[in-house]
Amino acid sequence: MKKEEKIKMKKEKGFSLKAIAIIIILISIASGVFKVINDSKPDYKNERVYTELKKYIPYYIETRNSLKVISDKNSNSEEIQPSLIIESRLKQLEINWGKDHLKLINNKLIITNKEKNSHIILQTEEEIEWVKEYFNL
Repeated sequence: MKKEEKIKMKKEKGFSLKAIAIIIILISIASGVFKVINDSKPDYKNERVYTELKKYIPYYIETRNSLKVISDKNSNSEEIQPSLIIESRLKQLEINWGKDHLKLINNKLIITNKEKNSHIILQTEEEIEWVKEYFNL
């Protein structure tokens, strides 16, 4: 082989390694962006049960001056969170609240509250599974 051919082959190898490195970097960036976007989506919530529970859960999201804020009905405290993580933060707060205030006995979801205890009768196996999964009960 001539010297020129060896140099040309080294340049081609160097180019292909750079291209592979760039592709790997782009894929990792894209997967990171996808994860952030996917985490920011609200989780599935059983509409009937969650609507009933919202009466008792003290946390809710409100928008003020184009900022999203998580407010607490009981303590009047507020948390300002970036839009990308506000849904996941609300879920964390709801799960922590559920650990202290919810008990699942068969198909009866008991809600312990300062004022009074209440319950929701879960009508389907899907509702029972959703409560178990969402609140880690």
